Amino acid sequence: MRGCHRGRLRSRRRSSAVTAIVTLGRALVYPARDVIMTRFARTNALTVYEDRYEFQFGRVLVWVLTPPFAIPDTGLEGAEQMFDEVWGAIPAVVSAAEKESRAQLPGYWMAHDKAGTAVDRLAVWGMWIDPISGSVDYEVGENFEPMHHVPSHLPGMPDNSNIMVTVRRVTA
Repeated sequence: MRGCHRGRLRSRRRSSAVTAIVTLGRALVYPARDVIMTRFARTNALTVYEDRYEFQFGRVLVWVLTPPFAIPDTGLEGAEQMFDEVWGAIPAVVSAAEKESRAQLPGYWMAHDKAGTAVDRLAVWGMWIDPISGSVDYEVGENFEPMHHVPSHLPGMPDNSNIMVTVRRVTA
């Protein structure tokens, strides 16, 4: 099912065609951030697993990893402290993912560049926040927002070609 990204998100360690590592920037702003009022609390979780909590903000699924043998809310507090920075990194993450994807899928990108549909082709679908290490794994895939509909004669991104971008938090 092409339009439903939930069915394609299977595992944090899922293999993908492209992986990139970027460094978290300090001055990034994501326009939709002011709309999202974030509070990581167990009561707001979609699902609670043994090793993580699952939340959703807009169309982005967010998993907060919980440290083993720790007070459960410790991970949530750490994620809350990093979330503005994590969310603000989305434009840089998508940019890094596009750069790597262009190298791996040149035919896909050439067709969309030629048709003028290459702008905003990618979006973050999910992120795994590890508050202990300060790292975040972002899953970036084809943008299925209705405003980004593409004519059927153009190629879609091949299955299993989502891009995993790992961001290591910069500490002062």
